[in-house]
Amino acid sequence: MKIVLFVGNLNLWGHKRLALGLQNSYELLVVVEKMDTKTIQFLEQNGIDYVGYKERNIVIRLELFLRLFLRPLNTNNYKFGMLRNYLMQKKSNKTCFWKFLRVITPKIFSSNFIAYILMHIKGKFEKTIIDYSPDLVINIEVFVPIQHPILRLKKLHFKIYDLIYSWDNPFKFHFIPGLYDKYLVWNKFMGQDLNSLHKIANRKIVSIGGIQFDYLLGTVKKKEDKEYYYFAFSCGYNAAKQEIEFFKKIANRLYQINSERKIVARPYPNVIEPLVYNELMDCKNVIIEKVDNGLLQDDKTLSKKILSFDKMITFINIGTTMALEAAYFDIPIIQINFLPIDLVYSQDKKHRPLDIDYIMKNDHLDKYLNIQKFENVVNSFDELARIFQRIEEGDTKGLLEYSKYLRDFWYRGECSSLNTLNDFIVTEYEKNT
Repeated sequence: MKIVLFVGNLNLWGHKRLALGLQNSYELLVVVEKMDTKTIQFLEQNGIDYVGYKERNIVIRLELFLRLFLRPLNTNNYKFGMLRNYLMQKKSNKTCFWKFLRVITPKIFSSNFIAYILMHIKGKFEKTIIDYSPDLVINIEVFVPIQHPILRLKKLHFKIYDLIYSWDNPFKFHFIPGLYDKYLVWNKFMGQDLNSLHKIANRKIVSIGGIQFDYLLGTVKKKEDKEYYYFAFSCGYNAAKQEIEFFKKIANRLYQINSERKIVARPYPNVIEPLVYNELMDCKNVIIEKVDNGLLQDDKTLSKKILSFDKMITFINIGTTMALEAAYFDIPIIQINFLPIDLVYSQDKKHRPLDIDYIMKNDHLDKYLNIQKFENVVNSFDELARIFQRIEEGDTKGLLEYSKYLRDFWYRGECSSLNTLNDFIVTEYEKNT
């Protein structure tokens, strides 16, 4: 069986895991949009056939132009995300022109309408795929920035599976056409988001778990030798400094309860100015963890991550996927759902979407993390202090229900997502041959 995997880049561990897994089971061709030295090295070391692609500029511009007419998502992830993108873009005549077009164009098109137009435009790359003649094409949604090649292949009657990589993608990205054969998601809740926000038919949605979490499966979890509390920063932009100020107050509360207890601060890997965290060196009970670029994940990085999880007494965050990973280790997860009243926000109203309170408004956080029935979701410093006190006294039993809830969001037993996907591919292939 022949498979073609379309991916924008191969930096993420989950993408590499998928490529390796498919290579072991099928005849595979990987099509990569962003080809760099490390990507080529990874593909060649593992004997994976690959080809780089670049669509014609006129087709790229046409797709981007058509998307200007696309009806926006009614979500905070999309609305504030678009504003943040504009604010962080370098000002140029080109970006100002596209911003002007986005403002004046009527929002009258659906994703499917745009997809139908793009499907009928011949691309320069399709001959490569036709000659390869795959039985299946897998597209990692969002990480392939231009969808025209995939849509064109659908027009040419190739079977297309669209992998929705992360839980915030349905809330965040508004161009997800409903014309592909199957949509691969973590669970039924992501499927419901795809259906309600993008009108993807339920019969096309398949739950396979989260491939990016497969590295955790089979890990021997240590019950002893827990060393520290752990806070994972999750904000960039202006919000990074605000989150640091907030964290100092959290660390101080812990110090008041137990002055000997350490709290590890994990900087947000993709923050623009990583040196901003250096001011935490003055905090008596804080250890700053050294992290690599968040996108450049490899086996060594992930092994280091597992060691960190093993030593955690509890995991604290405002809103990060890492909470779902920490939940696998049966430790209390503390979800922060409030902000100090004395935080300083942007004075310029235009830049307010870059502040922490706007980032905390993301829909997937409210829907899936800030669940008030769990006492782990804290709404004040007093509630946080009570949780700290309970943990110090060893009273964690009631706090682990939230961890189970978060773990079950992606966990399908010790059967990996990749194996689940392989079983589904084989079953569907046998049904149609």
